[in-house]
Amino acid sequence: MILSLIITLATLGFTGFIMWKTVFPMLSNANRLIGQLGDQATERNRLLAQGAPGTARVVSLEGTGTLINNAPQVVLGLEVHPATGAAPFAARCISIVSQLQIPQVQPGCTVPVRFDPGNPSRIALAM
Repeated sequence: MILSLIITLATLGFTGFIMWKTVFPMLSNANRLIGQLGDQATERNRLLAQGAPGTARVVSLEGTGTLINNAPQVVLGLEVHPATGAAPFAARCISIVSQLQIPQVQPGCTVPVRFDPGNPSRIALAM
């Protein structure tokens, strides 16, 4: 009886230790990622509603290794041409792109964008 109680307590202690070292950090990272995705979505919606329009030529496309609902998160290198006729500028955009849209964001393609004129590094795909 006492031996089984000691074994049970040791097992619970070991399980708690493993959870403390592995499960809790994973949950913390998941919460952080969800928070970042929410912030990115809020920023994208703000730019789509209030941002200055333009077109951008895709210069580079890289995957980040992150999938959100089977849609890859990508980093796009862009050459942005504001609709106002202002000088083009280079920008980098991190976006979640549907697998169906991947052919539309290949290097050399032109995509619609919205950006913050006060801070052109804040940019969103308008597709």
